[in-house]
Amino acid sequence: MKQKLDWAQEFGATHVVDASKDDPVARVQALSGTGGVDFAFEVVGTQKTIEQALLATHRGGTCVIVGVCAGRHARSPSIRRCSCSSACSPGARSAPGISAPTCRC
Repeated sequence: MKQKLDWAQEFGATHVVDASKDDPVARVQALSGTGGVDFAFEVVGTQKTIEQALLATHRGGTCVIVGVCAGRHARSPSIRRCSCSSACSPGARSAPGISAPTCRC
């Protein structure tokens, strides 16, 4: 993991997040200062990383899912908007399959 983080910085990343040490969604939201990023790209293709990418994107942002879940348990992402505030709302378009995350307010 360390080598990949080093490469990211070498190629111009302004910030890196070590998901083995930090909650990646909370860390990305904190770093952005706006509750999430404008663009997130998910390329691993696991259920967990797809959900993290969606949750790390602010309302109105764009989440691009490149990775593909394999196996019987793979589901399409579906995120509902929280009615209390945009700060706890992921910024993704809905698709059938995954139950919505609980509000983090």
